[in-house]
Amino acid sequence: MISVRLFILFMIFSVPLSAHTGQRLFAEAQQMEAVAPDRALELYEEALQHRLDSKLRRATLYRIKVLKARAAPSSEISLTGEAAVAYREGLELLKAGENGYLEKFAAAIELATEKEALRLRVARDLARAGQADQARIHLEPARRRGPEYTIFYIDLLVSLKSYKKAEEELHWLSEQEVSAEEKPRILYLLGRLKRDQQNEVGAIRYFRLASGYARGAEADRYRALAAFSMYRLGYAIQARSLLRSLDGPPQSDFKLLDLLLAAEVDGDIRSLEALKRYVKQMDRSSPGFLEKRALELAGES
Repeated sequence: MISVRLFILFMIFSVPLSAHTGQRLFAEAQQMEAVAPDRALELYEEALQHRLDSKLRRATLYRIKVLKARAAPSSEISLTGEAAVAYREGLELLKAGENGYLEKFAAAIELATEKEALRLRVARDLARAGQADQARIHLEPARRRGPEYTIFYIDLLVSLKSYKKAEEELHWLSEQEVSAEEKPRILYLLGRLKRDQQNEVGAIRYFRLASGYARGAEADRYRALAAFSMYRLGYAIQARSLLRSLDGPPQSDFKLLDLLLAAEVDGDIRSLEALKRYVKQMDRSSPGFLEKRALELAGES
């Protein structure tokens, strides 16, 4: 009888935890998509092992399908012999935080049959480990091998604030033939570039365009990014309206934006109380735009 009761208690309390874990993994995967699609794929697949609601499960399955389709060229690399050994050793050194991984990766690329495809894989490995500049250096010789390569290269440039170079690559990419799945990613990068250059109006335009070409959770994410830029410009009502147009609930990294707009535009008391609880727990050392706004609304600025 005791064991049965323990089992029931375990089931009661493990379901919410599992659901929370699945949502967290999904959010982490979304953040990793641009810089490390292979890691994002792993996180999405891990999220499926946890309890997800039907909408989030469908979104997860869709993102897995999209990422597998995008990764097809690099996932087909067949490494054998010394190239495989050098790549594996480089990856182990990188994960261990030890020196020598760059030399191992360079040797693997030199020995590989599909050099450019391996460059993309290595660049993704480096980006996932926080080595964005090294990822850019490795990918540069193959950056115009195809849209998949160029899109990732541009993403690295924007992350490194190399805006002029990013614009040059985007101009070249705009003259190439791209797939329906690649088009919203390019528009997203244009929006991100404009936002980083403090051109919020341009960012809104491109994020909205990206949402029009994307589907499901990806389209929702681009609309939410446009809403964020609207809010930064002071158009809270319009931002709230756009956020309400999402097909599903706001993704985890837009929860704060949703709370702010609900409290400010809708006058929702529960959202305001949630904001007050949030600001008591948040790190105030270097608050961003939304965090500063949360402090203001909570009366603690």
